[in-house]
Amino acid sequence: MIFLEQLVFAYAILKPSKDQHMIPTRVHRMGKETAPKQPPSPTKAHYARYFGWQLYEALQVRATELRELDRQGLVARKLTEPIQQFWNDVLAVHQTTTKIRGYIPTLLMGDLGKLHETLVVFDAYLDANLHYHSDTDLLLGLSLAELLEDTLHFIRQMQMTSTAIAADGSKKRLPNRPTQWKKKQLVLQEILEHQKNYGIDTYPRHNILARRMAKNGYTLSERTYRDWKKQHRLGEFEKLIQDR
Repeated sequence: MIFLEQLVFAYAILKPSKDQHMIPTRVHRMGKETAPKQPPSPTKAHYARYFGWQLYEALQVRATELRELDRQGLVARKLTEPIQQFWNDVLAVHQTTTKIRGYIPTLLMGDLGKLHETLVVFDAYLDANLHYHSDTDLLLGLSLAELLEDTLHFIRQMQMTSTAIAADGSKKRLPNRPTQWKKKQLVLQEILEHQKNYGIDTYPRHNILARRMAKNGYTLSERTYRDWKKQHRLGEFEKLIQDR
């Protein structure tokens, strides 16, 4: 079994310091006291990267534990592949946080939902295949239980951050990309007109639709159009999504 040795972040981690809650020190210029500059308010992206760092730290500990248990021959062969697969699934979602900049991508939130489903299935698999009356299975079970809890905490924190409102209690949301509803309605009109002429299961080609949208002053990426078509097929076209 091969577990990750180290994760490399492609950004500066928002790591908490022991003095982060201290009152900023005042400075004096030309004999006059000057109030220090206040740091900018954290965005959703800041929090998301921080939760990514938390999971990173937890994965390092879990990897050390699992490698040692495997070295001692305490991981049954039938469990090796499911554990490794779940580990890889967690890493795939986690490493997306290294690319977060100004907002939390909609696709990442979808991946978090899928990861939660994977976690539930993996948890049930462990319950069916680990015998906790055995000392060896108990040690492995405790380590994997921590891995599940670390992952679940990460998922919940990311989901809450995505839907969070401003810290002052106002209804103003933290920075994120809103849906352009006028553009979305124009796309819906084009889809309905196309389906009226060519069939209910057909959709206009992206390049043709993009040119029509440009005449109305809008851009339409392939990714956004793909997301919107999926929503339309599922009957969720009024769902709020982030524009790409």
